[in-house]
Formats: sequence, structure tokens, C-alpha cells
Amino acid sequence: MKTPKLCAVQGPAGEDELAGLITYAVEGWNIAFMDPDKKKGENLKQKLVEECDININVVNEKNYQGEIEGEIEGFFFHGRWEDEEDVDIYWGFIEGKYGGASQIIGDSDCQNGGHSNENDIYRSMS
Repeated sequence: MKTPKLCAVQGPAGEDELAGLITYAVEGWNIAFMDPDKKKGENLKQKLVEECDININVVNEKNYQGEIEGEIEGFFFHGRWEDEEDVDIYWGFIEGKYGGASQIIGDSDCQNGGHSNENDIYRSMS
């Protein structure tokens, strides 16, 4: 079975990014986002679960071991974009679980795990 495409947020997840994630999630894509504010991230996670009826896990350095077993349709990583280790864990999980991001939404000024830094908010990585 082919792994569904993944849409990832690069940079803090705000309302624009949430709208983009919802668009992709309702089309059957997996989604991923990272935010330093755990409460905000949990609220975004809840909105996505309610709006799209998807299973979103919370991933952090304590429970990330290279791969998480089972099917998830998305994840929230509680981390900081200024922290290179957090960024490496976030993109490492995306690479390990999904083989990379097919679409990136967000801030092109944030660290991005070697992905292209175009200025468009929506960028295709396929």
C-alpha cells in the first residue's frame, strides 16, 4: 500500500497554516506541524481532529525513536524552530515515517531540513 502524501508546516502554525492543513487533510493527506507553544499546538490539533476527523499524535523527543508504530494521519511536534535539534527531529520523523513532505506550508525563513526556501506560502515538494 502506498503511503499517502504529507503536508508539513514550516514555522509556527497560525490560522493560515491551519486552513492549509485542513484543505490537505480533507483530501486524504497526512499532516504535520511543529510549534513551541504546547497549548496552541494542542488547540490546533483539536481543531484538525474536529474539522477533519483524523488521528493526530503528539510527537516529542521523549517518544520519538525513529518510527512510531501504527497508522497516524498527522502529528504535532512540540518544539522550537530556533532549536536545530528540534528541527532535525521534526524533519527526521517526516523522512522516517513518510519519506518526506510532498507539500510545505509556512515561513520560508525558518530552518527547513534542507528543503527549498521559496517565498510562496504553498510549495510543492514532489
